[in-house]
Amino acid sequence: MDEYTAFAYIYDEFMDNIPYEECSVYLKALLKEYGITEGTVAELGCGTGTITRVLARAGYDVVGIDLSEDMLTRAQSYEYETDEGGDDDAREHEQGVIIYSHQDMREFTIPYKVNAVVSISDSMNYVRNREDLLKVFHRVYECLEDGGILIFDLKTDHFFKKVLGNKTITDIRDEAVLIWENEYDENKRDNTYYLTMFIEDDENEELYNRYEEIHVQHAFTKDEVENTLRAAGLEPLYAYEAFGRIIANQTSERIYYIARKKR
Repeated sequence: MDEYTAFAYIYDEFMDNIPYEECSVYLKALLKEYGITEGTVAELGCGTGTITRVLARAGYDVVGIDLSEDMLTRAQSYEYETDEGGDDDAREHEQGVIIYSHQDMREFTIPYKVNAVVSISDSMNYVRNREDLLKVFHRVYECLEDGGILIFDLKTDHFFKKVLGNKTITDIRDEAVLIWENEYDENKRDNTYYLTMFIEDDENEELYNRYEEIHVQHAFTKDEVENTLRAAGLEPLYAYEAFGRIIANQTSERIYYIARKKR
């Protein structure tokens, strides 16, 4: 039961509660704040490409990297979207080029240097231990230009323990049903998601096919993350609560980390 196989094809439908617009505005503001106004951005765990397309519309060339071939298939199925009326980036910049690449973020390579690396929507929580996190950060260091920026977010132990908890969520839509069971191991700081999906058959809308997937995410401490960044040669700059400039603390649910490759 691989992660993001069947779920990839209903992901966007069921994840419509993710604040992508708020995240997009925040991410673009952070990139500009650190001088990344053009050039190439690599996105780790790009999924179905929602943020990839946002960055391309803002004028960046983007390399979207993901371990799931099914998620990349979905990403490539979307045509470039146009923004009507309100998006200044869409009006002021030519749309950047998107390249999708099927790679593991622990081992990814890019044949040229990039200006920034980003990873959002807790993609890095799928990294299960500090050794693998160090591998990711080493790969980031190797692909970044000197002075390049890394921006990524992580769900926290507080979120898994106090907010999500051992809940079961059932979500019923017209063409699919998702049952989402959560189990958090406080000692290992691993959260296991048991997904059961009933998806309408392509040929017979009266039939639903059942699929199951198991996903596991890990909660790193702030000290673990920042020490691992330093071990990879990256300089931690800030750790913010999501979508603001408040310094993260013990009750933060999602932390955005900003780090830099020294010149």
